[in-house]
Amino acid sequence: MLLDNKSILITGGTGSFGKAFTKYVLDNYNPKKIIIYSRDEFKQFIMQNEFKQYADKLRFFIGDVRDKERLTRAFEGVDYVIHAAALKQVPACEYNPAEAIKTNIHGAQNVIDAALDTGVKKVVALSTDKAVNPVNLYGGTKLVSDKLFIAANAYAGSKDICFSIVRYGNVAGSRGSVIPFFHNIIKNGGTELPITDYRMTRFWISLQQGVELVIKALEESKGGETFISKIPSFKITDLAQAMLPGCEMPEVGIREGEKLHEIMVTREDSMMTYEYEKHFIVYPHFEWWDDSKIQAGGKRVEQGFEYSSGTNTEWLSVEQIQEMLINHTYKTSDYEVFYKQDGKKLRKIYKLPYFPDRICQWAILQVIEPCIINNLTADTYSAIPNRGIHKGLTKLQSAMWNDPEECRYCLKLDARHYYQSINHDLLKEKYSRMFNDNELLWLLNEIIDSIETAEIEDLTAIYLLEEDIDPETGIPIGNYLSQYSGNYYFSSFDHWIKEQKHVKYYFRYMDDMVIFGKTKEELFALKKEIDIYFRNELKLNIKENWQVFPSYVRGVDFLGYRTFYKYTLLRKSTCLEMEKKMTAIRNKVEAGNMMNYSEWCSINSYKGWLKYADTFRLYQKYVVPLLPYADDYYIRNIKPSTKKGLKAS
Repeated sequence: MLLDNKSILITGGTGSFGKAFTKYVLDNYNPKKIIIYSRDEFKQFIMQNEFKQYADKLRFFIGDVRDKERLTRAFEGVDYVIHAAALKQVPACEYNPAEAIKTNIHGAQNVIDAALDTGVKKVVALSTDKAVNPVNLYGGTKLVSDKLFIAANAYAGSKDICFSIVRYGNVAGSRGSVIPFFHNIIKNGGTELPITDYRMTRFWISLQQGVELVIKALEESKGGETFISKIPSFKITDLAQAMLPGCEMPEVGIREGEKLHEIMVTREDSMMTYEYEKHFIVYPHFEWWDDSKIQAGGKRVEQGFEYSSGTNTEWLSVEQIQEMLINHTYKTSDYEVFYKQDGKKLRKIYKLPYFPDRICQWAILQVIEPCIINNLTADTYSAIPNRGIHKGLTKLQSAMWNDPEECRYCLKLDARHYYQSINHDLLKEKYSRMFNDNELLWLLNEIIDSIETAEIEDLTAIYLLEEDIDPETGIPIGNYLSQYSGNYYFSSFDHWIKEQKHVKYYFRYMDDMVIFGKTKEELFALKKEIDIYFRNELKLNIKENWQVFPSYVRGVDFLGYRTFYKYTLLRKSTCLEMEKKMTAIRNKVEAGNMMNYSEWCSINSYKGWLKYADTFRLYQKYVVPLLPYADDYYIRNIKPSTKKGLKAS
């Protein structure tokens, strides 16, 4: 087979595409080795852990495409190169044009030169729709990059090497797409989704389709071709209605440099474009190109043809999702798996495509959320509107400050490997007791069974006894439904602790729990009963770090704060992280550089966190100096039409 016993190198290999391509190749071929070439050693470390079972096949090479010498060393003995490295964020490229040119243009030429000098057989470069009739610097640099890779075939001489390109737009749901923007509005309680222009359309491509297109290019390219997948289009207005049915959609006007429609094949390219069953190929228009190299099975498109999201013949609609659900043809898509650093913890995150999976799950939430919330006691504060971290904190403060006798001692505990340990059958049973709709239950069961998040080799770390091991265990961190399912899984325990054990002060945030009592003895006795309940009723185990301690001596560390008698402090790790971030932002802006959106959000976030604790000096030291800069960013970039900004309150 094509990639069997071959050495493959991926530039920018730790990104979403690199991981997906690596997984696809390892699942379907037997490569000699895959070399991950990238700049970030931490991302390489994360990827090494994710693919640890393939350690004998993977190599991790730290380097930059700007460094031709390093590329040449990395390319020795390599058969195929996939060039995915680029500076891709449009605003970043606009603000740092020289850096974009160094990576996207000079880096492309370095890849070409290194491949020509080392005996590489094929190079496939990833392009973008923004390289077609570019209106921003990123698109301009990628256009030049595409031209370089096509022209490189003329310099191959007698060498057995060819260069080709694959072109597609942003993967649906990526950070630069409209979908996360809409989702964030909905998540924060918004009831309307702004539309730049009611006529706007976009192409829809999944990560899997992107990987398959690269494989096709490796299989079929002769040198100089641009491969383009046939993919469906969608209207931005249809997407908005699918994500938030019945929402208002104010038209806010198209942004500078934004296109109404995405274009993959221009009218000018039509003279050398051939249409195949699932893709187009734009062949090079050079004297050195031989028409005999044109892939069989295609037909030349009509002169003047344009492949645009606005004139596409294939469309996604809300009705398509409905049809899949009615006919029971819906199956949960493959998960994209990645790791995220959460404090000192490295969490395994599972991500689904927006179409149809996240849209389906969002629709389910609209139905089940009120039912789940009604079933919960007033003592839980996770994944519930208007009952988040700060609501839980104020309730805990009220108990400790107003009833010190009942809160003299604290029992603090949580479940071992909670998300990985949730039992599928038990969760299904809980849902079946709440809902009598067979269609809904079928869909919930399909999603629950879509993954076993607990790896078999790790199960002994979850369960105390070997006979307790159940491989059909776990729900994925990252699913829309997971937080609600995880919260609901504990609802029977909440009712037991309040209604049968008559605990006065009990607080839960997912599996993190705080219980107050008058004496140590009563809390130790309660912990033993909880241990039995966990094992028998929930098939869970208490984490080993549970504690019983005097509340007012050391404070209660819960929800990111440490609450004492009459005052509250930030958790030490939160303080250190804030100091690090705020100092870095201050150094940046005082050097004359503008903050980015993420940094602006961090300032607002810490401002909110500090509001709920006795942290006046921290606020004055780290936040107040940044407020004028944050205010300026808000006026320039968030809401240019208003002079309202952040206030130092």
